[in-house]
Amino acid sequence: MSHHGAPVTTSELMLQIAIRSFADRGYEATSMRQIAQDVGVKPASLYNHYPAKEDLLWAIVEDAITELEARQDAAVEVDVTPLRALRTFVRVHVRYHATHAQEARIVNARIRVLSSERYARVLDFRKRYERRLRDLLVGGDADGSFDLVDVKTTTFAILQMGMAISDWYRPDGELDPEELCDRYERHALRLIGVRVPDEPALERLAE
Repeated sequence: MSHHGAPVTTSELMLQIAIRSFADRGYEATSMRQIAQDVGVKPASLYNHYPAKEDLLWAIVEDAITELEARQDAAVEVDVTPLRALRTFVRVHVRYHATHAQEARIVNARIRVLSSERYARVLDFRKRYERRLRDLLVGGDADGSFDLVDVKTTTFAILQMGMAISDWYRPDGELDPEELCDRYERHALRLIGVRVPDEPALERLAE
């Protein structure tokens, strides 16, 4: 989780090891002692950074929801058409779940073990994330850009389509993340009743 090639801090290394351990062994089956051993520190050092295993889980969850919200913010700009915003959103949603598959699996499977306050924060994030996509679909349907079967199931279909990627996607598979984005963008356009455009994928033009 270092940025721009900066050295990984001990705290970041602990998070990286925790992500791998929770994804491979399972949250319940992973002990703080095992994580400390994998990091190469004494358990006391781990507790200094993260007093409880739930604090490690929360750090992973908080990173994930912060990044997803920032990506959605960038996609759903005020001055873009519903179609462009939808295409960009699908790509950032898909890309995150492909490139952060372990974190996504942990968040989707283990948020219920969080304290009630932290769990409520995740639910608030999910409601906002879902509502902004739904509003985008409503706008596109209202101005004739989209031809939806209905807003609610289309919203869930697009969200679940992306979230499920974290269950099966492997970086050494036949599709790289951008090719996956291309295909899922086309799937989403069909869901909203839009003819698949012939121009290059949106994000590839912007990057």
